[in-house]
Amino acid sequence: PAFTGFWLLIAARFFTSVGIVSTSGIVMLKLFETRAPAEYDHFRHASKLIAGHGVVGHLAGLAVNFFLGWHKVSLGFTFLLVSTLLCILATLSYPMMSTLPQLLLATAVYRGARTVAKAASDALALQSARDLDSRKSAALVSRRVAFKVGQLAGKYSIAPLLALPDGELALQLIFGGGAAMSLMGALLHWPACVQHHRQQASGLPLVAASAPKRSVERLKYLAPRAVVKWLCLGSLSKQSLASHAA
Repeated sequence: PAFTGFWLLIAARFFTSVGIVSTSGIVMLKLFETRAPAEYDHFRHASKLIAGHGVVGHLAGLAVNFFLGWHKVSLGFTFLLVSTLLCILATLSYPMMSTLPQLLLATAVYRGARTVAKAASDALALQSARDLDSRKSAALVSRRVAFKVGQLAGKYSIAPLLALPDGELALQLIFGGGAAMSLMGALLHWPACVQHHRQQASGLPLVAASAPKRSVERLKYLAPRAVVKWLCLGSLSKQSLASHAA
């Protein structure tokens, strides 16, 4: 049977999006501001660091995309889980970082792992959507909508946390919540991955999750007619053989 729980992949995209918001620009600005030396203007120092953070993140993502495209890596749940664990470790390490090289290294690891996780998630979603026939486009669009909704939910959830008087506690809650959301999003891919491996192991072609109603009705209508036609042909062939024998 085909994988019919595509809604799990939609929910996974939502949770992943909420987790990504925990490393958004406003959160990193707050982090860099708290890590600025006492003799520096905290806001100006954080503004300079956020630019370096963005450049390093984009370069890491481009490098990983180039590597995946050049080597044509076949991505699966293992890549998704390992890259998600790297994202979680990098996210949880942000509050413990104190120097600029450490922060930039965590950013490079996070963005590279996030790129691999997104590619693996998209590959698994495309494999599962292949069974949905006419609903394929709607299912893939629903994933994109879930990502946008997750971004909005994440932004509105971190706003009250950033307003807490204790900045360190706020950062720990934001990064911890983002890591939990990322892990939840990765685990929701597991049923689709299991179904895909079962289909590969059985050697059966991918079957549509539900055949169109008209096709089912047509099969019900044509099946009895085919049986009657076969019986009639059989009786006619017997009659012709008897006539030839006579």
